[in-house]
Amino acid sequence: MGVPAIRSPVSTSRIATFGFAIVMQQVGYLTPFMFGQQQRIEVRGHRSRDRLHLRASYYYLCLIVAVLSALVVLVVRRSRLGSSLRAMSDSPVALDAHGANTT
Repeated sequence: MGVPAIRSPVSTSRIATFGFAIVMQQVGYLTPFMFGQQQRIEVRGHRSRDRLHLRASYYYLCLIVAVLSALVVLVVRRSRLGSSLRAMSDSPVALDAHGANTT
């Protein structure tokens, strides 16, 4: 996928990569040729109460990760690093003229 993606426009390479991933998921990973027959794992069903508990736990874990990620983004945006990054995205030449290192 890498060589054709270099010569094609960005949107075309994104669509090609996404299409390749879907083909591999639907065709490649389901065949025993890819990983062999012994590599398949059978998952036994859980009781409904256990499944509900696992879903709730997973929800709260995802919620905590999302809130922590949002807090980290807010802290970085309000810090000196965030100000420098915003200034560099607006005008790297002006930031370099003020004496800040743009590299």
